[in-house]
Amino acid sequence: MDESVSPESFAPEPPPEPSGAGALPERQPMAPGIYFGLADDVYHADPSLGSHSVARLRYSGPHYWWESWMNPLREEKKESDAYIWGRAFHKLTLEGRSAFDESFARAPVIDEYPGCCRIVDDIKAKLAALGLPVSGNKAVLIERLKAADPEATFWDEIVAAAEAGGKTLLKPGMHAEILLSGAMISKNPHLQPSFRDGFSEVSVFWVEDGVPCKARIDYLKLKATVDLKSILTNRDDLTFDRLVHRAIAMYRYDMQCAHYQTARDMARQFVTEGKVFDMTGGRTLEHYDEDTGEIVQRPTMPTQKWLNVFAKTTDFTWVWVMFGKGGPPLAKGYEFRRDDPAFDLACDDRKRGLKTYTEFYERFGREMWLVMDPVELVTGQDLPSWLGNAA
Repeated sequence: MDESVSPESFAPEPPPEPSGAGALPERQPMAPGIYFGLADDVYHADPSLGSHSVARLRYSGPHYWWESWMNPLREEKKESDAYIWGRAFHKLTLEGRSAFDESFARAPVIDEYPGCCRIVDDIKAKLAALGLPVSGNKAVLIERLKAADPEATFWDEIVAAAEAGGKTLLKPGMHAEILLSGAMISKNPHLQPSFRDGFSEVSVFWVEDGVPCKARIDYLKLKATVDLKSILTNRDDLTFDRLVHRAIAMYRYDMQCAHYQTARDMARQFVTEGKVFDMTGGRTLEHYDEDTGEIVQRPTMPTQKWLNVFAKTTDFTWVWVMFGKGGPPLAKGYEFRRDDPAFDLACDDRKRGLKTYTEFYERFGREMWLVMDPVELVTGQDLPSWLGNAA
């Protein structure tokens, strides 16, 4: 990238209070604009429509409502191992090892602490070996053993110390797998440029046809919008390319591309309107320079000069960096261009999703969204062909 527009720290005006755009009476969306350094939980708590919601709305309004903030019976989902894996992998790939280590740590393993007291019987055995009483509750036993043997270790205290750091603890196998997976990208010369000379986790909020929308771009570059995805590669009968193509179609990642490219168009407009908000707090990221072998500080907020170039750049593209998990840790980049007819189809489907939202919200508001279709006739032509062959 031209050094004249290289990113450096820059502090614009603070963001305004969330606006009342869109028909969301109780949970107001963020003010329209482009946000650098917005906390992940703040973004996800915002009620605006993200790409997953729009894709769901393309097929079913009630399905969207059921999973949305409007459903009073919706239960907050616990973080699954797969979700934690993805969050950690994104942190490592997008922000680097230092940022990863700030948020995640390898969980302790009991086997790595020989002689550690895990249960009460372990403590009693050590006390008995020292000829000391073994009566009392666990707390009393611990204090007695500590007084007799200052070097004694206790599993509960080791775990508590690890958790006190405020980091998400990863199982040792998961921690090792994520680091190996990250190396599959960082050491690939075709993928290295994908996460350089740009900015990670950039949030955009806008209003489209009266509907509040949002997008969180994994990595924003002057001429590319980069999205990091993991897919299962535990099938031997399909090539990685085929698995990627199936995933794009099944999960409508093409609609996500259409949604995010719209977000990028809006972000360019927001730069000209001065709606650029710095939430980074001046944070920098440590980055290993492959060319010099040195650790350099990378800003998380662009300069006004970089933003001005970004706002004028119209020849940008979309790139998925797909990573395989559950099998060989394969990684490959895939470009999806705006002049492809499939992109037009994705844009049309996205518009249908926004239209569905408007229609259902105008009819039901925040109350349960229902299918109000008339009774439909079912004929043999509607049933699966295998029915006639059933025994």
